[in-house]
Amino acid sequence: LELPAFGVGNYYWKQYTGSGLFDLDKKYRDYTPEERNLLLFGSRVPGGPREHKKVEGIKNQFQRLCLMKGPEEQRDSILKRLNRFLSEKTCPDCGGKRYSEAALSHRYRGKNIVDILELSAADARDFFRDNKKIRKALDAMIEVGLPLSFMDRHIPADDGSAVTVAAIFACMHTSCRRKARR
Repeated sequence: LELPAFGVGNYYWKQYTGSGLFDLDKKYRDYTPEERNLLLFGSRVPGGPREHKKVEGIKNQFQRLCLMKGPEEQRDSILKRLNRFLSEKTCPDCGGKRYSEAALSHRYRGKNIVDILELSAADARDFFRDNKKIRKALDAMIEVGLPLSFMDRHIPADDGSAVTVAAIFACMHTSCRRKARR
């Protein structure tokens, strides 16, 4: 990798080479599938248990250190390097809605989760006028000044809105189960 922390002699390079998991004289193209998995995922199979406590897997580590952070959390020099490897594309499966087909198929009063999360808190409060639990959570959000749409920005999980989103999912799930029984 061309990122400084992964360069020869740097911190992560030392972690991986010191693990004893890799033949340092072997080229990547000559690695077996299992050896590639160890390097990329830190395990013999993707998603499997880690083989060494200091080897997270380059893919996992890169994702955690670089991709899971927003642009505002990265230095400009890192962003410049990352942009050589990354491109923004709309997901062909969900059309950029960030939910699985199963989640999008659930409807509550004619709306799916994306439709609901695009509502302002005030509109969502009106939409959930018959659900006291959700309406109460939305009232609290409006009271502290969070009447914005949920989907267009990152909302920390500890600000109460995540609880509201979870309650909305639960309400939709319960509604769908009731309809299925009929």
